[in-house]
Amino acid sequence: MIEVKFEMEGWAEMEAALERLPAEVSRKVLDRALKKVSAPVVEYARRAAPRSAQPRVTGSRRKYLVRYPHMADSIKVRSAGLTEDGVTVWIGPDPKMFWGWFQEFGHAVVVAKGTEEVDRTYRHWRGTARAGNQELVTTSRRKTRKSLVHVGHAPARPFLRPAIDSTRSFVLEGLKDAVLREIDAAALRVARQRIRSAQKVIAAFKV
Repeated sequence: MIEVKFEMEGWAEMEAALERLPAEVSRKVLDRALKKVSAPVVEYARRAAPRSAQPRVTGSRRKYLVRYPHMADSIKVRSAGLTEDGVTVWIGPDPKMFWGWFQEFGHAVVVAKGTEEVDRTYRHWRGTARAGNQELVTTSRRKTRKSLVHVGHAPARPFLRPAIDSTRSFVLEGLKDAVLREIDAAALRVARQRIRSAQKVIAAFKV
């Protein structure tokens, strides 16, 4: 996974406006703003990501791959965490299309060459604590597994890193304006909610 972090500094106006909102609302404001300004990253990554000559629609993933005929089509920006320490968004292919990361970073190529016998060691508890005879024991079991041989390496075909590098300045320049727009919209929603709550209280006293 590619991780990019940055801290917003020198934005006193924005920070003051965020502090006037409830904490949960301010975090959602940042989340929405990050998603909007990340759109160019997603578009670039979708164009740069490898696509097969024909969409894969096979096996147990048939229904799922009809929705996303190519891994590139599943690249989106998603919420990854709203905490007191900050807001995180995740950009990349759908987790079920895990092979996208193999293409981003490259991977080893292995082939199965027959089988081999291996000894597997297991540790487990025997007895019970109530009876006072519980003990940790080690047992071995011989198992048969496929023998894998490393035959080469598939080179990386990155699409996310170039997308981030090419759009970083645009994203950072647009982030402040996006946050301020979301703050205005959130402040208006909060004000409307408070007005409705006050109207309900007044109506209750009139009854």
